[in-house]
Amino acid sequence: MLARTKLLLIGFGTFGQAIANALSSRSDLSISVCTRSPRSFPSYITRSFTDAMDVPMDDFDIVVLALPSFAVGPALSALYADKRPQGVIVSCAKGLDPHATQFVSQVIQSTTGSDAIAVLAGASFAHEMMEDSPVFLTLACTNPAIGKELIDRLETAKLHLELATDVRGMEVVGVAKNILAVGAGIADGLNLGENFRATYIARGVAELSRIITMLGGDSDTISKIGALSDIILTCSSDRSRNYRLGRNIAVNRLHNASLAEGLHSAGAFVNLLERQGAQSRFFSVISEAMGNPSLIVSTLFR
Repeated sequence: MLARTKLLLIGFGTFGQAIANALSSRSDLSISVCTRSPRSFPSYITRSFTDAMDVPMDDFDIVVLALPSFAVGPALSALYADKRPQGVIVSCAKGLDPHATQFVSQVIQSTTGSDAIAVLAGASFAHEMMEDSPVFLTLACTNPAIGKELIDRLETAKLHLELATDVRGMEVVGVAKNILAVGAGIADGLNLGENFRATYIARGVAELSRIITMLGGDSDTISKIGALSDIILTCSSDRSRNYRLGRNIAVNRLHNASLAEGLHSAGAFVNLLERQGAQSRFFSVISEAMGNPSLIVSTLFR
């Protein structure tokens, strides 16, 4: 990597802005942005692009994807149409590709041919990051040397990064925590109580540990900061889109659900588990409860 790291941020929505703000204190980091919508940018943004064809991808040491999972494939196809990746690609997406039913790292690899891939995960509400509150995330990379260098290049006084090597396990949590959050919201919308929600989350964590192992990951990943903190936050805060969606489902007020990853991922995740021989009654019931909320009670009965 160069002495002054060149970073390209793909996507400048709420979370993209939060990531950029969290990194802005590093004077040795040059931040560029690629976004579809022309707009004014903070002074710490070095360059901006609205047309993928204009982006010199081989200029950048790190490419950060601040996109919903369904947008990753199309964005990378446009950006790397006739180019080979030169830098590390870091995904912040938490979901499955809806067409190929793949994890985002698989989409990145198949689209770009790159093996230099990392996943950033953890409890990270954008509004708190914009207020410069401290945030603790896990950066997962199968190559620990690359992962350590990324942390050296990205960590700040407010952005604390823990290294992990289980990319698949972190991605499983990233998908499943949104589905769990919808179920938690349904339970609270039905007034099943805090005892139920706590037990439901505990059962979900235990089930995820089993699933991670069956999908080739490390069961200990569930205890990483970026895994457990994200589950707790997403399943218990009114600021969580997926939790709010669940509450609305419970009272038949389904609206503004387009950005709630849990709604789009639930069926695909259950199908993926079945194809991999890792069937989960727990997650199957949550998926069914999105159409019949009263079923959420049976998640706690084997």
